[in-house]
Amino acid sequence: KKIGKKYLDPVLAEMIAQRIQQLRDEYGHTQEFLIDRVKLDINRYEICDRLPTLMSLRKICEFYDITLSDFFLSMNYPPKKNKVIERMPKKDEFENVKYDLSLIHISE
Repeated sequence: KKIGKKYLDPVLAEMIAQRIQQLRDEYGHTQEFLIDRVKLDINRYEICDRLPTLMSLRKICEFYDITLSDFFLSMNYPPKKNKVIERMPKKDEFENVKYDLSLIHISE
């Protein structure tokens, strides 16, 4: 879903909101308590009115003494589709390519 120039994934937003709530519940923290400690819009994140930035998530993780990896660990999102991803040739593969300069035509 696109809002203005920004892309918003409501499923991911909900998963992040639930993870923040889960951390608060685990430690018995209210929204107000966490807001007071990290100075972020926790209430807006939890109602999906606003999506936290990566730096805001870092701050939450630092407060709860977890890594960003720990924060996202339980989320299997977006789901893998096992699609084939095109790969670019490696640098050394470019160097081995010979160009036929006779095919180049420069006009004035």
